[in-house]
Amino acid sequence: MNQHTSRQYEQELQDLRERLIAMGSTVEGMIIQTSDMLEHGNFSSIEEVLQKDPVANQMELDIDALCVRLLALRQPAASDLRLITMGLKLTKELERIGDIAVNIAKRGRACNWTPGKAVWSELHPLIQQTLRMIHGSLDALSKNNVTEAQQIRSEDDVADDAEKKIIHKLIELLQAQSMPVDHATSLLTIAKYYERLADHSTNIAEMVIYMMTGKDVRHKRA
Repeated sequence: MNQHTSRQYEQELQDLRERLIAMGSTVEGMIIQTSDMLEHGNFSSIEEVLQKDPVANQMELDIDALCVRLLALRQPAASDLRLITMGLKLTKELERIGDIAVNIAKRGRACNWTPGKAVWSELHPLIQQTLRMIHGSLDALSKNNVTEAQQIRSEDDVADDAEKKIIHKLIELLQAQSMPVDHATSLLTIAKYYERLADHSTNIAEMVIYMMTGKDVRHKRA
């Protein structure tokens, strides 16, 4: 291949990067909007989030098709191969973030209840930590920033600890009979969704590290 095969090939790789970043931006917007609705107990704009889900799904299909085409026609090697193969995995992580945003919004609307101060004091830190991890992992992806990816990867335990605090708080409230069981169940489910979002963010960060360094750091967390 002449100098990376051709300018067209370079453009296709750049297109792949831009599509991944665009999909990341879409699903991040979904979870930010959902979190805002949850915080204020106002789900009047839930349809906006629901309408973005098929958009994210189509982005996943389009990116996957581009990756398969590049693998079949360009025979990429080294860093290009890592980008393309990780592109196929990244779309799955991003699509799941979008799905979870929808699930949280639906659960919040069905619950039709805004968490009181006692619960919100525990739930809010988890939400903020998760949003920070999502943004950080996507920022690391857009900037090829290994240092930022490593930082996000190191914060997964923070989200786990925040989820445990919520579980303990809900148990206390249930034992004191100061919260309906259905509300506690909904909040527990929502907390678990946010913990999963933190996991997806960590996975994205690990993919960024692999793409940039060739080092597979999965299953090697301290």
